[in-house]
Amino acid sequence: VPSWNAVQIGRIFGQYAYRKLGHKKLLIVSSNYVYGRRVSDGFREGFTDAGGAIVKEVYPPLGNPDFAPFLAGLPQADAVFSFFPGGDAIRYVKQRKEMGLNETLPLLGIISTVDGILLPAQGDAALGSLAITHYVEDLDIPGNRRFVAAYAKEYGENPLGYYPAKGYTIVQTLEEALKRTGGRTSPAERLITALRQVDFESPQGRYRFDPVKPYPIMDFYIVKVVKKEGKLG
Repeated sequence: VPSWNAVQIGRIFGQYAYRKLGHKKLLIVSSNYVYGRRVSDGFREGFTDAGGAIVKEVYPPLGNPDFAPFLAGLPQADAVFSFFPGGDAIRYVKQRKEMGLNETLPLLGIISTVDGILLPAQGDAALGSLAITHYVEDLDIPGNRRFVAAYAKEYGENPLGYYPAKGYTIVQTLEEALKRTGGRTSPAERLITALRQVDFESPQGRYRFDPVKPYPIMDFYIVKVVKKEGKLG
């Protein structure tokens, strides 16, 4: 899958938060289910191994309707790391702004928390948030320019969020593997070997697999939510 491992992406962002952003003390407020816990584990490991300290961790339940009880009385810190999906992310980001936390506790998140699909509902509450992602719609590389042009031609609009690019990369991966097998899908071992040997430019950047661990090697990007020409992105 042309995506990420929860611990992997969390750990990378934890290291970045200490080494590049200069944060020393952070909070973690994430959704209390497997992915929310695992991505937060990775962030904690990366941040503390780099030299930082996590002063408190809070895990609201999945589908939580009101985040105020979890956000009230948080200890002082440089920023907060969070992951919330879907409707939870919309409520969380908006309630942070309502409680004045955007000014006192900057948000660091996985892109799913402030994804392009969610931004119209989150509105200006998401402004200034920093997120880690493997894809952003306006990534200026040849592979993404080709993808965006093809997508816009097919659907009459530009892709929104990372999901379209991820689906496109899955098909690219299969296509590149089939080129190596001459279009044959059997025996299965031959196709698997070909999949592990792919190396191409996807909308996300160069895409290939680790030769030892069959897991994608990809670029990750740190993005900031801003408003351009009246639109969030």
